[in-house]
Amino acid sequence: MFKSKDSLIYSIISIFISIGFIFISDTIFYEKVLHQVFNIGHVLPSFLDFRCYQAIVPTVEAGLNPYIENPFDPFARPFNLPFIWFYIARFINLENEIIFNFVIFLFIFFYCYSVFMITNLVNTNKKMFLAILLIISTSSMLLIERGNTDMIIFFLIFCSVFNSNFIKSSVFIFLATILKVYPIFTFFINFKDMKFFLLSIVIAIAAFLTFFGELTFFYSNTSSGNDTSFVFGLGAISNAILKGLDRIEFNLLESFILTSSHIHIFLILCVFILIIVFYLLNKKIYSTINFNDNENRLFLAGASIYCGSFIFFTSYDYRLVFLIFTIPYFFNKLNKYYFIYIISLYLSMNSLILFSIAEKPMDYLFIGMFIHFLKFLVFLVLTYELTKFINLFFKNLKIKL
Repeated sequence: MFKSKDSLIYSIISIFISIGFIFISDTIFYEKVLHQVFNIGHVLPSFLDFRCYQAIVPTVEAGLNPYIENPFDPFARPFNLPFIWFYIARFINLENEIIFNFVIFLFIFFYCYSVFMITNLVNTNKKMFLAILLIISTSSMLLIERGNTDMIIFFLIFCSVFNSNFIKSSVFIFLATILKVYPIFTFFINFKDMKFFLLSIVIAIAAFLTFFGELTFFYSNTSSGNDTSFVFGLGAISNAILKGLDRIEFNLLESFILTSSHIHIFLILCVFILIIVFYLLNKKIYSTINFNDNENRLFLAGASIYCGSFIFFTSYDYRLVFLIFTIPYFFNKLNKYYFIYIISLYLSMNSLILFSIAEKPMDYLFIGMFIHFLKFLVFLVLTYELTKFINLFFKNLKIKL
């Protein structure tokens, strides 16, 4: 898959990057760099997102429901992820600060190592430079600054892609799914034939059943659902439409009794119609795709996560890092359309820097509209490319839809 020399070099670099972040995480220098360069506000205690996982153990042991009240979290944020994290946090003694920092070190290491290995597939002699550009994008920096568990999910999906064995690949996706829900879309990478298709569906359902009872809390306790700035998804667009109309003093709620949920449902229906159109367009195009090729599997993983999250969730921009999986696919087939995709992807991953040039409320509105347009453009390109794979899959099964 990769030269052992490359793997060793990337491992060493990733170790130094991880140690560096751990050591500077509480410094004023780090806070200034985040704010002045990346437009990211550094929040203490460091790696704040993962503090919620640290707090779940004393909350549960105190007899409280962490999905309703989580007083041991620094900001008393209710928990919004599968309960399996309680057992993991208790087992590794995450309340211990040394263990907490070691786990964060592993998260950053595995994430950076995965990015280096993915960019190693790109046909360029600037692989290292490309990887560094991606790691210092605002999406990546926000991911690391918050200590978000998307880093370990990123690594698990990376492992699933580079395991051609169906069982091993499915195990990695299953683990990622029961930890963070949205990787359920990634089972798509193993849809090679009818047998694997059916097995993948069964495993995905089994993973879904592990957190089904907590699903309502995941939606209600997620703060990104109310944001419209450094987020993406149809839910964010729905909220942005209402806020934009409110800025120009047009109240959609009073005029048509519509809420953001109604707009979201309408947009989902429009998107599914669009997917059908793309599918029919690609049905006329003959193409051959190797479903075992790592470049294609990476694309399927990244595109499935982004498109699935875009349609059903509102996600913070740090989840845009999964678009890194799609870069080898587009870069190695580069044309003017794919070049536009790459530029849109990188601008989207640096949306916070774009927001830093805003001075007035209307500036935020126009910049926000531009960024959401770029993210939607990325979604359209990925959806169109995904329907090529879906078409070929059904052609291989000799199923006519």
